[in-house]
Amino acid sequence: MKQDEILSYLVNKKVFINPYSQDALIFSLCEFLISLQRRNSIMDFKVEHFTKKCDFFLKNLKPIEPWVKDLLENYKDYMKIDSEFKPFEEKNMLDGKFKIPKLVYPQTISYVKKKSIDINKEYSNLNIIELGPWMGSISDILNRYIMNHKIHVYDQFIWQDWMHTTCLELDHPNFEFFEEGDSFLETFKKLVQPRDHVKLYECDILKHDFEYLSLGSVILVIQDFTDDYDSMTSIWNKLKSKLIPNESILISPQFGNLNATGLLKFHYEYKSELIPLDRPQSTMRSFLYRP
Repeated sequence: MKQDEILSYLVNKKVFINPYSQDALIFSLCEFLISLQRRNSIMDFKVEHFTKKCDFFLKNLKPIEPWVKDLLENYKDYMKIDSEFKPFEEKNMLDGKFKIPKLVYPQTISYVKKKSIDINKEYSNLNIIELGPWMGSISDILNRYIMNHKIHVYDQFIWQDWMHTTCLELDHPNFEFFEEGDSFLETFKKLVQPRDHVKLYECDILKHDFEYLSLGSVILVIQDFTDDYDSMTSIWNKLKSKLIPNESILISPQFGNLNATGLLKFHYEYKSELIPLDRPQSTMRSFLYRP
Protein backbone atom coordinates (compact mmCIF):
# COMPACT_ATOMS: atom_id res chain seq x y z
CA MET A 1 0.00 0.00 0.00
CA LYS A 2 1.07 3.57 -0.69
CA GLN A 3 1.51 6.11 2.08
CA ASP A 4 -1.79 7.96 1.41
CA GLU A 5 -3.68 4.66 1.22
CA ILE A 6 -2.33 3.52 4.57
CA LEU A 7 -3.09 6.83 6.29
CA SER A 8 -6.54 7.03 4.74
CA TYR A 9 -7.36 3.48 5.82
CA LEU A 10 -6.26 4.12 9.39
CA VAL A 11 -8.12 7.42 9.73
CA ASN A 12 -11.30 6.80 7.76
CA LYS A 13 -11.83 3.24 8.95
CA LYS A 14 -11.10 4.34 12.52
CA VAL A 15 -8.85 1.37 13.03
CA PHE A 16 -7.95 0.85 16.67
CA ILE A 17 -4.21 0.50 17.16
CA ASN A 18 -3.04 -0.90 20.43
CA PRO A 19 0.16 1.10 21.10
CA TYR A 20 1.54 -1.77 23.18
CA SER A 21 0.97 -4.52 20.63
CA GLN A 22 4.11 -6.12 19.25
CA ASP A 23 3.35 -4.85 15.73
CA ALA A 24 3.03 -1.28 17.02
CA LEU A 25 6.22 -1.66 19.02
CA ILE A 26 8.11 -2.79 15.94
CA PHE A 27 6.90 0.27 14.02
CA SER A 28 7.87 2.44 16.97
CA LEU A 29 11.29 0.77 17.14
CA CYS A 30 11.89 1.57 13.46
CA GLU A 31 11.08 5.22 14.15
CA PHE A 32 13.42 5.20 17.15
CA LEU A 33 16.30 3.69 15.16
CA ILE A 34 15.89 6.42 12.56
CA SER A 35 16.02 9.03 15.33
CA LEU A 36 19.27 7.47 16.59
CA GLN A 37 20.81 8.08 13.19
CA ARG A 38 19.34 11.59 12.93
CA ARG A 39 20.87 12.64 16.25
CA ASN A 40 24.18 13.04 14.38
CA SER A 41 22.89 16.24 12.78
CA ILE A 42 21.57 17.68 16.07
CA MET A 43 23.98 19.75 18.13
CA ASP A 44 21.97 19.54 21.35
CA PHE A 45 19.87 16.47 22.14
CA LYS A 46 18.43 14.96 25.31
CA VAL A 47 20.41 11.85 26.22
CA GLU A 48 17.74 10.81 28.71
CA HIS A 49 15.21 10.46 25.90
CA PHE A 50 17.36 7.89 24.10
CA THR A 51 18.34 5.88 27.18
CA LYS A 52 14.71 5.65 28.35
CA LYS A 53 13.63 4.51 24.89
CA CYS A 54 16.31 1.80 24.89
CA ASP A 55 15.06 0.60 28.28
CA PHE A 56 11.47 0.65 27.05
CA PHE A 57 12.12 -1.56 24.02
CA LEU A 58 14.39 -3.93 25.93
CA LYS A 59 11.61 -4.44 28.47
CA ASN A 60 8.55 -4.61 26.22
CA LEU A 61 9.64 -6.07 22.88
CA LYS A 62 9.10 -9.83 23.11
CA PRO A 63 10.53 -11.79 21.50
CA ILE A 64 13.52 -9.57 20.71
CA GLU A 65 16.08 -10.50 18.08
CA PRO A 66 19.60 -10.94 19.54
CA TRP A 67 21.10 -8.29 17.26
CA VAL A 68 18.38 -5.79 18.24
CA LYS A 69 19.00 -6.51 21.91
CA ASP A 70 22.73 -6.03 21.40
CA LEU A 71 22.20 -2.78 19.50
CA LEU A 72 19.90 -1.30 22.16
CA GLU A 73 22.16 -2.33 25.03
CA ASN A 74 25.21 -0.82 23.33
CA TYR A 75 23.40 2.45 22.67
CA LYS A 76 22.02 2.54 26.21
CA ASP A 77 25.54 2.26 27.61
CA TYR A 78 27.16 4.66 25.21
CA MET A 79 24.52 7.38 25.36
CA LYS A 80 25.67 8.02 28.92
CA ILE A 81 28.87 9.56 27.54
CA ASP A 82 27.73 10.71 24.08
CA SER A 83 26.62 14.00 25.61
CA GLU A 84 30.20 14.63 26.76
CA PHE A 85 31.33 15.52 23.24
CA LYS A 86 31.70 19.22 22.59
CA PRO A 87 29.47 20.35 19.70
CA PHE A 88 31.73 21.50 16.90
CA GLU A 89 30.06 23.93 14.51
CA GLU A 90 32.46 24.87 11.76
CA LYS A 91 31.76 26.68 8.54
CA ASN A 92 32.30 24.69 5.36
CA MET A 93 36.04 24.78 4.76
CA LEU A 94 36.00 22.85 1.49
CA ASP A 95 37.26 24.69 -1.54
CA GLY A 96 35.51 24.20 -4.87
CA LYS A 97 33.73 21.08 -6.11
CA PHE A 98 34.87 17.96 -4.32
CA LYS A 99 35.70 15.42 -7.03
CA ILE A 100 36.85 12.45 -4.97
CA PRO A 101 34.10 9.94 -4.03
CA LYS A 102 33.53 10.08 -0.29
CA LEU A 103 31.71 8.02 2.31
CA VAL A 104 31.95 10.75 4.96
CA TYR A 105 29.98 13.92 5.61
CA PRO A 106 31.33 17.28 4.31
CA GLN A 107 31.37 18.42 7.97
CA THR A 108 33.77 15.57 8.75
CA ILE A 109 36.14 16.63 5.98
CA SER A 110 35.94 20.25 7.17
CA TYR A 111 36.81 19.08 10.69
CA VAL A 112 39.82 17.10 9.44
CA LYS A 113 40.97 20.16 7.48
CA LYS A 114 40.70 22.35 10.59
CA LYS A 115 42.64 19.83 12.72
CA SER A 116 45.27 19.43 9.99
CA ILE A 117 45.88 23.18 9.93
CA ASP A 118 46.06 23.29 13.74
CA ILE A 119 48.49 20.35 13.92
CA ASN A 120 50.67 21.92 11.27
CA LYS A 121 50.93 25.11 13.33
CA GLU A 122 51.47 23.52 16.74
CA TYR A 123 53.70 20.50 16.02
CA SER A 124 56.46 19.31 13.72
CA ASN A 125 58.14 16.05 12.67
CA LEU A 126 55.42 13.72 13.96
CA ASN A 127 53.31 11.01 12.31
CA ILE A 128 49.70 10.94 11.13
CA ILE A 129 47.99 7.59 10.53
CA GLU A 130 44.96 6.98 8.32
CA LEU A 131 43.42 3.52 8.43
CA GLY A 132 40.98 2.76 5.60
CA PRO A 133 40.97 5.76 3.23
CA TRP A 134 38.82 4.25 0.46
CA MET A 135 39.16 6.64 -2.52
CA GLY A 136 41.07 9.26 -0.55
CA SER A 137 38.65 12.07 0.37
CA ILE A 138 40.35 12.53 3.76
CA SER A 139 43.81 11.55 2.44
CA ASP A 140 43.51 14.45 0.00
CA ILE A 141 42.98 16.89 2.88
CA LEU A 142 45.96 15.50 4.80
CA ASN A 143 48.09 15.57 1.66
CA ARG A 144 47.33 19.24 1.01
CA TYR A 145 47.26 20.72 4.52
CA ILE A 146 49.86 18.72 6.47
CA MET A 147 53.31 20.00 5.54
CA ASN A 148 55.86 19.12 8.21
CA HIS A 149 54.77 15.64 9.31
CA LYS A 150 54.83 12.15 7.84
CA ILE A 151 51.47 10.73 6.73
CA HIS A 152 50.97 6.95 6.70
CA VAL A 153 47.94 5.64 4.77
CA TYR A 154 46.93 1.97 5.12
CA ASP A 155 44.50 -0.12 3.09
CA GLN A 156 44.28 -3.20 0.92
CA PHE A 157 42.92 -1.00 -1.90
CA ILE A 158 40.81 -3.92 -3.12
CA TRP A 159 37.55 -3.28 -4.97
CA GLN A 160 34.37 -4.84 -3.56
CA ASP A 161 30.95 -5.15 -5.19
CA TRP A 162 29.20 -2.72 -2.81
CA MET A 163 31.45 0.06 -4.12
CA HIS A 164 29.70 0.03 -7.51
CA THR A 165 26.36 0.99 -5.98
CA THR A 166 28.00 3.53 -3.71
CA CYS A 167 29.78 5.27 -6.58
CA LEU A 168 26.54 5.46 -8.56
CA GLU A 169 24.70 6.93 -5.57
CA LEU A 170 27.49 9.50 -5.20
CA ASP A 171 27.19 10.36 -8.91
CA HIS A 172 30.55 8.83 -9.76
CA PRO A 173 29.65 6.29 -12.47
CA ASN A 174 33.18 6.28 -13.95
CA PHE A 175 34.34 3.40 -11.74
CA GLU A 176 32.26 0.76 -13.49
CA PHE A 177 35.33 -0.87 -15.04
CA PHE A 178 36.39 -2.26 -11.66
CA GLU A 179 35.56 -5.86 -10.79
CA GLU A 180 35.47 -7.62 -7.43
CA GLY A 181 39.06 -8.15 -6.22
CA ASP A 182 40.68 -5.53 -8.49
CA SER A 183 43.23 -3.16 -6.98
CA PHE A 184 42.24 0.51 -7.12
CA LEU A 185 45.56 1.76 -5.75
CA GLU A 186 46.56 3.46 -9.01
CA THR A 187 43.19 5.23 -9.18
CA PHE A 188 43.68 6.35 -5.58
CA LYS A 189 47.08 7.81 -6.51
CA LYS A 190 45.61 9.70 -9.46
CA LEU A 191 42.86 11.18 -7.32
CA VAL A 192 45.00 12.16 -4.33
CA GLN A 193 48.37 12.72 -6.01
CA PRO A 194 50.28 12.03 -2.78
CA ARG A 195 53.40 14.09 -2.18
CA ASP A 196 56.72 12.88 -0.81
CA HIS A 197 55.67 13.05 2.85
CA VAL A 198 52.75 10.64 2.22
CA LYS A 199 53.48 6.92 2.29
CA LEU A 200 50.95 4.34 1.12
CA TYR A 201 50.85 0.82 2.57
CA GLU A 202 49.01 -1.79 0.50
CA CYS A 203 48.35 -4.24 3.31
CA ASP A 204 45.98 -6.13 5.59
CA ILE A 205 45.76 -3.59 8.43
CA LEU A 206 45.04 -6.15 11.14
CA LYS A 207 48.15 -8.15 10.21
CA HIS A 208 50.39 -5.13 9.75
CA ASP A 209 53.32 -4.47 12.08
CA PHE A 210 53.74 -0.82 13.14
CA GLU A 211 57.07 -1.35 14.93
CA TYR A 212 58.85 1.19 12.69
CA LEU A 213 56.82 3.97 14.34
CA SER A 214 58.62 5.16 17.45
CA LEU A 215 56.90 5.49 20.82
CA GLY A 216 55.04 8.76 21.34
CA SER A 217 55.40 9.88 17.73
CA VAL A 218 51.82 9.79 16.41
CA ILE A 219 49.72 12.94 16.82
CA LEU A 220 46.62 11.94 14.83
CA VAL A 221 44.88 8.66 13.96
CA ILE A 222 41.93 8.53 11.55
CA GLN A 223 40.24 5.14 11.87
CA ASP A 224 37.75 4.29 9.14
CA PHE A 225 38.58 0.69 8.26
CA THR A 226 36.39 -1.19 10.77
CA ASP A 227 33.38 -0.93 13.06
CA ASP A 228 34.08 -4.36 14.55
CA TYR A 229 34.88 -4.52 18.27
CA ASP A 230 37.58 -7.22 18.10
CA SER A 231 39.31 -5.58 15.12
CA MET A 232 39.27 -2.18 16.82
CA THR A 233 40.65 -3.63 20.06
CA SER A 234 43.44 -5.40 18.17
CA ILE A 235 44.57 -2.32 16.26
CA TRP A 236 44.29 -0.09 19.34
CA ASN A 237 46.58 -2.36 21.35
CA LYS A 238 49.17 -2.10 18.58
CA LEU A 239 48.98 1.66 18.20
CA LYS A 240 48.31 3.27 21.57
CA SER A 241 51.95 3.20 22.69
CA LYS A 242 52.77 5.24 19.58
CA LEU A 243 50.45 8.05 20.67
CA ILE A 244 51.31 11.12 22.73
CA PRO A 245 49.45 11.24 26.06
CA ASN A 246 47.11 14.25 26.40
CA GLU A 247 47.98 15.38 22.86
CA SER A 248 47.06 12.73 20.29
CA ILE A 249 43.60 12.66 18.71
CA LEU A 250 41.65 9.70 17.35
CA ILE A 251 39.01 10.51 14.71
CA SER A 252 36.27 7.97 13.94
CA PRO A 253 34.30 9.13 10.84
CA GLN A 254 31.65 6.37 10.93
CA PHE A 255 31.17 6.30 14.69
CA GLY A 256 27.55 7.53 14.67
CA ASN A 257 26.33 5.07 12.04
CA LEU A 258 23.49 2.93 13.31
CA ASN A 259 25.28 -0.36 12.68
CA ALA A 260 28.57 0.70 14.30
CA THR A 261 27.74 -1.02 17.59
CA GLY A 262 31.22 -2.56 17.74
CA LEU A 263 32.70 0.94 17.91
CA LEU A 264 30.22 1.93 20.62
CA LYS A 265 31.21 -1.08 22.68
CA PHE A 266 34.92 -0.42 22.18
CA HIS A 267 34.74 3.25 23.13
CA TYR A 268 32.54 2.55 26.12
CA GLU A 269 35.06 0.02 27.45
CA TYR A 270 38.03 2.33 26.76
CA LYS A 271 36.33 5.53 27.92
CA SER A 272 38.92 6.05 30.66
CA GLU A 273 41.70 6.60 28.10
CA LEU A 274 39.81 7.82 25.03
CA ILE A 275 38.10 11.00 26.18
CA PRO A 276 35.20 12.43 24.13
CA LEU A 277 36.34 15.56 22.32
CA ASP A 278 34.30 16.95 19.40
CA ARG A 279 31.19 16.09 17.42
CA PRO A 280 30.38 18.05 14.26
CA GLN A 281 27.03 17.67 12.52
CA SER A 282 27.94 14.26 11.17
CA THR A 283 28.54 10.67 12.24
CA MET A 284 32.11 11.57 13.18
CA ARG A 285 33.42 11.73 16.74
CA SER A 286 36.90 12.63 17.93
CA PHE A 287 38.68 11.51 21.08
CA LEU A 288 41.67 12.70 23.09
CA TYR A 289 44.15 10.05 24.20
CA ARG A 290 44.57 10.35 27.97
CA PRO A 291 45.94 7.13 29.52
